[in-house]
Amino acid sequence: MKVINLLLLISLATLIAACGKEGPKLAQTSDAGFVIQEVKVGAADAGSVEPKQALMQNKPIRVEIRSVPSNSPKMARVDVKLIELKTGLVAGTATRQLSGSGESAAVELKSSNEWHPGRYLIEIRIDGKLSASRDIDVFGASM
Repeated sequence: MKVINLLLLISLATLIAACGKEGPKLAQTSDAGFVIQEVKVGAADAGSVEPKQALMQNKPIRVEIRSVPSNSPKMARVDVKLIELKTGLVAGTATRQLSGSGESAAVELKSSNEWHPGRYLIEIRIDGKLSASRDIDVFGASM
């Protein structure tokens, strides 16, 4: 019984000692002021992006990105990539600049022909680092 109490006491002391020390603060990374708050996806010709809007194979796709407001005046490069999950091929890309002031940036992805019906992945990178991703479904034009 004494051994168990001693082990519990040592474990508790170690836990308290570890929690009491503050580790060194890490330097901010280049995208520290850029956190994505919201991503909306819809048909580009609809004017605004609605959450329940069906994406059709013959329409451009609009992606709206809103960042969390920060005090950083720095601009960041936002890359949006559309990947067809069936084949793994990149179906579209777009690049935009975004400030850390909480503004929205919108990009439009257009296909040279039509999007293949099916599931796609949208990857959003800020200054080259993956910040958000979202799956979408594209439906045939006869829907």
